Amino acid sequence: MHNASPRPVPREQEQMLGRCVKRLTNGRTTGMALLFLLGCVFFPLCFAGLCWGLQNQTNLQMERQEAVLVASK
Repeated sequence: MHNASPRPVPREQEQMLGRCVKRLTNGRTTGMALLFLLGCVFFPLCFAGLCWGLQNQTNLQMERQEAVLVASK
């Protein structure tokens, strides 16, 4: 067995690693916020608008259940 302690990391490499981790974490947070915004705001609004359009379009005049079924596909 070899019980050598790990070599100390030079200060410059430690700072560079810290910056890389900070960028990755910031990017992940931004990505999660964008995913939340799309999932909780954009898609439901598109779905509601499509349902409304299918029900109120003069050529279609779908019933609510049918409009929801078509919009969900």
